[in-house]
Amino acid sequence: MRRDWHSAAVIWDFRDNEICFLVQDSESLDPQYKRFGKQTKSVGGGVKDEDANHLATAVREVKEEIWLRLRDGVAPPCIDFDEDPNTGHEKYFFLIYFGDLIGKMRDVDIDDGDSHLSNLRFIKSSEFYLVYETQRPALQKALVVLLESPSHELVGC
Repeated sequence: MRRDWHSAAVIWDFRDNEICFLVQDSESLDPQYKRFGKQTKSVGGGVKDEDANHLATAVREVKEEIWLRLRDGVAPPCIDFDEDPNTGHEKYFFLIYFGDLIGKMRDVDIDDGDSHLSNLRFIKSSEFYLVYETQRPALQKALVVLLESPSHELVGC
């Protein structure tokens, strides 16, 4: 049986002495979902394509959505995992430090699959409530992991 998964990056940085997360606005181009309007989401998320593993999916999505790539030799930890008991659909979230990404970050709107992506920006950790509700638990977990791991020696899942 082929396993289905969704992998996403939770990209963080220190800005003004506070932990911040990179987010973007996403608006569905599918008429069925357009009524939901813009939703603020974490960046770099997508489903399994031909990727070899969960991290490869997240890294590919970061490159496609924000035009940055992960430095060679960096192995971001998996900070959250969830599986739908009815469908078996798995979700993975990887914690990526912004300083471990290289390239020029996207500064224009793009269409990515059935979504229009715009307005890349960092939000303070105290503003994570602005993020779409299904993604809030991953940001909460990221914040806990960062606050509890001053050495940044984080273990993946």
